Amino acid sequence: MIGQELIIVFKKDKAFLTPYKALNFEQIGLYGEKTFKTEAFWKIKILKFNESENKIMAEILAYHVGAESYPNNQLHLADKLIDIEKVVFQGGIDTHGLLKTLNSTTPLKIIPQKSPNVIRRDPFEYQSNQNFNISINHTIQEVFSVPF
Repeated sequence: MIGQELIIVFKKDKAFLTPYKALNFEQIGLYGEKTFKTEAFWKIKILKFNESENKIMAEILAYHVGAESYPNNQLHLADKLIDIEKVVFQGGIDTHGLLKTLNSTTPLKIIPQKSPNVIRRDPFEYQSNQNFNISINHTIQEVFSVPF
C-alpha cells in the first residue's frame, strides 16, 4: 500500500477512503464543525501503513472540488482501507486548500506548494564569546495555574 496514490472523498461532514465506510473528520485530523458545501476530494500518497493500529500516514498531493470515481487500485485495496480508523497527514493540511474545498461549489484544483528541503553538507559550529550566566530573582505574588 505504501507509495499508492489514492483519493479521500468528502460528502458533507464525512470522509470516504472506500465507498463502503465513512470516517468522521476527527479521524482525519479535522476538528470543529465543518461541512463541505459540495462533494470534494483530496489526492493523497500513502507514506506509511500501520496495520496493527489501522492507521495510515499520507501526503496531500492536491485538493479538488467536484465528484470523482475511486481509482481501480484503490478499489482493489478496499478490503484493507475499510479497516482504517485514522489518517495522519505529513506536513499537515494546507489551510488554503482546506478552505477552498470546504466552501467552493464550482470545480477547482489546488496543488499545495512544497517547501524546499535544505541540506547542509558542511559542518556547522557556533561559538560565542559572551557568557550568559544570569541570575534573576523575582517572586510572583499572584495565584496562577499552569495547564498540562
